[in-house]
Amino acid sequence: MAWSQKIPVVTLVERGGKSRSVKAENVTAGEIRRIVLQNADTKSALMTDEANAYRNIGKRFASHESVNHSKDEYVRGDAHVNTAEGFFSIFKRGMVGVYQHCGEQHLHRYLAEFDFRYSNRIKLGIDDTERTRRAIQGAGGKRLTYRRTRSQERSRSRLSRSGRTDRHIVSRHSLSSISIHVRIDLARLLL
Repeated sequence: MAWSQKIPVVTLVERGGKSRSVKAENVTAGEIRRIVLQNADTKSALMTDEANAYRNIGKRFASHESVNHSKDEYVRGDAHVNTAEGFFSIFKRGMVGVYQHCGEQHLHRYLAEFDFRYSNRIKLGIDDTERTRRAIQGAGGKRLTYRRTRSQERSRSRLSRSGRTDRHIVSRHSLSSISIHVRIDLARLLL
């Protein structure tokens, strides 16, 4: 995929902790600074690669160290970005291997799912029961809605012209889609 086709994503990963990912509108120092400062505690140590966009941001943190990938430097003492790269590896593998396609308008939802998985993993002491409880708690007050597909709309149009109703068909189809979707999501959360 060409660089111009990639959607910029900024992910902040706490070592041994949680992650937070944000779809960036563009890759500028100002945009990255805004995202990092809104989502990270400036009392923490910032670890980045050598990109110029991080230089001024790093001055606001307790400390800032960077590694220079262009000179084949990947680790220097505690300075590395392997944690963030590991997160992106999991995210990319999921997007290519499981979901296979994601429209830009839905990217924030996929990022939130992977952030949830990463931030609620067994290594952090969160077992399957607690992870499931948190997932259900996070769904509280939210409503799932589904648009009809074009073929469903055509069927509905044909049925209404013939004087029949499709309420039962659409209802049954919607319920089976929802229950399958929920089962798959819960199965993934329980892994």
